[in-house]
Amino acid sequence: MNYHEIFNSIDREATDYAYKTEGENVMIFPCGFASIRFPRKDYIHDPFIKWMDEHGILGNDSYAKCYYIWVGEFNQSMNHKFAYAQKFVELIKEHVKNQTVYAWQQYD
Repeated sequence: MNYHEIFNSIDREATDYAYKTEGENVMIFPCGFASIRFPRKDYIHDPFIKWMDEHGILGNDSYAKCYYIWVGEFNQSMNHKFAYAQKFVELIKEHVKNQTVYAWQQYD
């Protein structure tokens, strides 16, 4: 399996998980944000992270010193976004060298 297939598989499974655990209605409160975060010092040489960066999937947060994947789906439902991020973290740990990846959330 190549990185593109792995990423798409993780994305699909995390999306399904968010809808399964939080329901189909994304027009619910609380509103907020979520992302998957990879501390730069731990992932600078990871080949999967490098692939995601080269394909425009990762952002770079200079303040938090991490790469991140912004969760843009699920309207403003923070619960859906965070459920997605948590499942994504669980699944991606099988494909990255370091295990310090984590899910982040913030209320709007």
